[in-house]
Amino acid sequence: MNNTPGNTQLSGEMLVEDVLHEALVDNAPDERPAEPEVPQQPPPPPQRDYYEAAIADRRKRLKELQDKVMNHETNRAYVKVGQNGSEYIDIMEMNADQARISALTMEIQQLKEESDRRRHNAQQRREAATQRARAYARQELAKLPEDVRRGVAEKFAELFSAMTQAGGWDKAHYSSPVNIDNDVAALFKMALGEVAASRLAAPQGGNPAPSGLEGGTEPQKEESQEEELDPFTSNLMYAYERRKKRSMTFAEAKRAQMEGQQ
Repeated sequence: MNNTPGNTQLSGEMLVEDVLHEALVDNAPDERPAEPEVPQQPPPPPQRDYYEAAIADRRKRLKELQDKVMNHETNRAYVKVGQNGSEYIDIMEMNADQARISALTMEIQQLKEESDRRRHNAQQRREAATQRARAYARQELAKLPEDVRRGVAEKFAELFSAMTQAGGWDKAHYSSPVNIDNDVAALFKMALGEVAASRLAAPQGGNPAPSGLEGGTEPQKEESQEEELDPFTSNLMYAYERRKKRSMTFAEAKRAQMEGQQ
């Protein structure tokens, strides 16, 4: 653990807060040195959700009807010609348009209320997912060696943030804390697996280390062999292999089971 001026050493819980606070709560920019910016095409405008599109459509129709009714004397929208050739105002059509104006006004208000309610519920689900993710990560990271906590925490925060930005936690499915906890745990296990894979794939003494997943050759240097037998790496690979097996199709899992019994 490192000492920072004016602060105590980072404990397990403090490390979690330090790493996850930005990604899970504030979405603050990364304080590491920024990489050179690459010119990119401007992103497409965000698509409006159902309620925004529905409200915009009804407002357009409402404005058209209001202009028609309010300016009927100049636009002569309701002027009809009778059988005797004389002009008259079609009061029935005007009354029907006024009734449509009232109906559209009420629909817009109902849509706004429903949209606000859904947005509020989605915000509550995001906050619940954030709180439960932080608590779960604090608990699980405390079990890991200190030299790998930050790497796992950053990968987990990256995965969680990606799901948040995609609107994943907004879904009604996450009204249940059990569903939140299950998927938070799955994200954490995914982070563990990716860290394990990156540790094994990292070059050791100039020679690529075996992945441990594809049957690579043994490393030629003694320090690589010692790194491969590191207990933490072995445990991570065990978790990674279990996650990999769970991702197999039913047929593949059945075939592997039959082969293991032979």
